[in-house]
Amino acid sequence: MADFAKAIELNSQLIGVYLSRGDLYRHRGEYDDALADYNKVIELAPDYPEAYYYRGLLHDAKGEYDLALDDFTKAIEVNPHYYYISGVYCRRANLYYKIGEYDRAMDDYGKFDLAVTEYTGAIELDPKDAFAYASRAICWLAKGDYDKAWEDVNHCQQQNHTLDPDVVVQLRRASRTVR
Repeated sequence: MADFAKAIELNSQLIGVYLSRGDLYRHRGEYDDALADYNKVIELAPDYPEAYYYRGLLHDAKGEYDLALDDFTKAIEVNPHYYYISGVYCRRANLYYKIGEYDRAMDDYGKFDLAVTEYTGAIELDPKDAFAYASRAICWLAKGDYDKAWEDVNHCQQQNHTLDPDVVVQLRRASRTVR
């Protein structure tokens, strides 16, 4: 934490530092501090989708589902081509499902068929594209095809690509419930 504080002291405009520190706070359960950092990122860069995504994860963890949905939707609105857009749709779909809005969940889940096709095309062009494997793993997870998701996760790990730990945790949980 001291390194984050020092970086901010040197340059208070570094959104990546606030985002990283906020994520660390979130994982440690220090939600008020995480929220302050995510809000700072949004203040500095209101069109930065990652800030809304991570703040949405925070609200979801706190059971503030309406706020989480607002943030996931805002992340999609500010940049529908955000590199992790499939993850945002996945989280929003899972949240809609959790609160019983099944039609809206299915609308978001339906976007994954096209994404799987696009990521598969990217992999065919470059079989070492770890990002495409990671993104497709999220889609397989959302579609409930856990074996294919694990295959793509394994490709990422073979290429030393770091996956979002939340995705791996969610995949582990989902895989166990069907076995």
